[in-house]
Amino acid sequence: MTIPDRYLHSPCVAAPTTSARYAARMMHESHIGSLVVIDDKRRPVGVVTDRDLALYVLSNDLDPEETSVGDCMSAPAVTLDSSASLSEASAVMRRHGVRRLPIVDDNGKLVGIITGDDLVLLLGRELGELSSAVQRGFAVESTAHAPHGSIFGRE
Repeated sequence: MTIPDRYLHSPCVAAPTTSARYAARMMHESHIGSLVVIDDKRRPVGVVTDRDLALYVLSNDLDPEETSVGDCMSAPAVTLDSSASLSEASAVMRRHGVRRLPIVDDNGKLVGIITGDDLVLLLGRELGELSSAVQRGFAVESTAHAPHGSIFGRE
């Protein structure tokens, strides 16, 4: 199964020079936990999470106005091609130990994002549909193989 179209939309982004305070405000107002950090050609260069900001800025006693997302982002960005499958997304996340994958087009430009939570929901839905199909198959098979007539030899 390929990445559904709903994940191929422009996620919230920031430039590497964006202040930690402004990034935190963007995340808070948008009810999200991360931003894709992009260059001037809209290519992902990193990902910054609310946790990255909190740990880096607070634990180092830094000024959030003077600290940029470029200082505390995870880089380089681990990306996924827009034509990739869900199983490829899962494999890339496991291999790189990341929970968010910016999705890029053939030119490396950001076109979306998919998270570990998204994968769990999508794969869970797929498993549910598979389970229903298997159950329907068993029902058809058991009906087809059911004995005809009565256990008393009469119909």
